[in-house]
Amino acid sequence: MTTTSLCANMSAPVAIIDKRYELDTKDIVHFLLIRFDTTFLLWVGQSPDTARLADLSLAIGAHSTPLLAAHSAHQLSPGLASKLSVKYNKCRPVYVAFNHPMADRTDSRFMIAVNRQIIE
Repeated sequence: MTTTSLCANMSAPVAIIDKRYELDTKDIVHFLLIRFDTTFLLWVGQSPDTARLADLSLAIGAHSTPLLAAHSAHQLSPGLASKLSVKYNKCRPVYVAFNHPMADRTDSRFMIAVNRQIIE
């Protein structure tokens, strides 16, 4: 397990960060961050083999909109995209695709653990 922050060191014009974590909830989460000059895309899922963009959102600052709506009820991407745009990208565009099957759980421990890994 790597302890580097997913959102740190974003000064390169293009960077790809691919990380896999086992959360304290014992769930496996895969993060893929693609950083461009003034924006980035964060994909959160269970495995790169099952990667899809079923819940893709765009945020510019606190304003977000789903670009591809998920079939599930959670739709976590808009809120996470807004949070990342404001905190890490100086209110510039951020794309987030949150496609982990455990996101449909009503237990919030999973989301707390995912958020902790993103900001650490």
